[in-house]
Amino acid sequence: TILELSNLCFTLGHGFTELPNYLQKALTAAERLGNRRARGLIMLHLGRLYYFADRRPEAIKALAEGKAEIEDFGDDDIITQAGEFLGLYFHMQGLFKDAQKYFEHAVENFESENETILINPSAAMWLCYCDAYLGNFHRAIGKLDYYRRLSLAKANHTLANTLSAVLGLILLMIKDKQVAANELNKALEEATKSQNTLALYFCRGGIAYYHLIEGRFTEARNWLANCMSEGAAVGLVRQYASPFVLEMLYEFDFLGLEPIPNFSFQREVSRLMVEPNIHLRGVALRLQAMALAEKGGDHNLIQSQLKASEDCLRRSGDP
Repeated sequence: TILELSNLCFTLGHGFTELPNYLQKALTAAERLGNRRARGLIMLHLGRLYYFADRRPEAIKALAEGKAEIEDFGDDDIITQAGEFLGLYFHMQGLFKDAQKYFEHAVENFESENETILINPSAAMWLCYCDAYLGNFHRAIGKLDYYRRLSLAKANHTLANTLSAVLGLILLMIKDKQVAANELNKALEEATKSQNTLALYFCRGGIAYYHLIEGRFTEARNWLANCMSEGAAVGLVRQYASPFVLEMLYEFDFLGLEPIPNFSFQREVSRLMVEPNIHLRGVALRLQAMALAEKGGDHNLIQSQLKASEDCLRRSGDP
C-alpha cells in the first residue's frame, strides 16, 4: 500500500522526492471514497514528509488534521499505526515529554514485530532524540545502540545505518568527539554505498559539527553547506531539530564567514520566531541575546530575550 511505501522510504532513507505525488493521489482517492480512516493516516504521512521538506506550517496542519481524524476512531490498530506520527506532532513543537509517550508506545510495536518493520520505522530515532533533548544523553546512546542491534537482527541494514548516524550526532552533543567521529565516518561510508540519503544528511551535518568543535570553522561551514544542498536535492530541505545546527550558524555569522545560501543565522532566527517549535525558539533567543551582547546592545532587551529563552526551554523540558 501507499502507507507501506511511505514507511519504506523512511526505512531505506530515500525516495522522498517521488513520495508526495503518490500520497496526494491516495488522499484524493480516500476523500472521493469517503474513507476517513485512510484519509487520517495519509494526512499523518504527508505531515511527516512536509516536516522534512521545510514545509513546517503545512506539516503541523496535516499532522493535526490526521491526529483528529484517527482519534475519532480510537481503536488499537489505528493508534498503533499512528504512534510515530502522533509523537512527531508534539516533537516538532518542542514538546518532548508529550512526544516521548507516543514514541515509547510506537517502539513497543517495533520491538515486537516479527514479520515486518514497516510500522513506526523511525520511532526509535525520534525517541532517542527526545531523551537527548531532555538531557538524558546516556539513555539515548544506550537505546540507539540497542535499536541498531535490533535492526541488524531483523536484517534492516539501512535503518541500522541511520541509527548509527544519529548515534554519532548525540555522541557529539556530549563532546565524545573521537567515538562520534568514528561512528559518523563509518555511517557515512555505509550510507554512500547503500544510497541512504537520510543517513547521509545526518552524517554530513554531524561531521560539520565535529569540525566546528575542533575549531575548523571553514571546513564546518563547507560541510554544512554541502549537507544542505545535497539534502535539498533529495527532498530533505533545511530539516533539523538539534540546537547545534543553529549554534553553528551563529558561529559562522559571528566569524563573518560567507552565509550558506538560504540558511543564514538571521533567516533561521526570524523563521523560528513564528513557527511552533518552542525548543529551537528558546535556543534562537539565547543566541540572539549573545549576538546583541557582543555588539554592546541594550541591556534590558538582552535580559528580556534571555528570560524568554529560559521560559521556552523550560516548557520544552530542556535542562
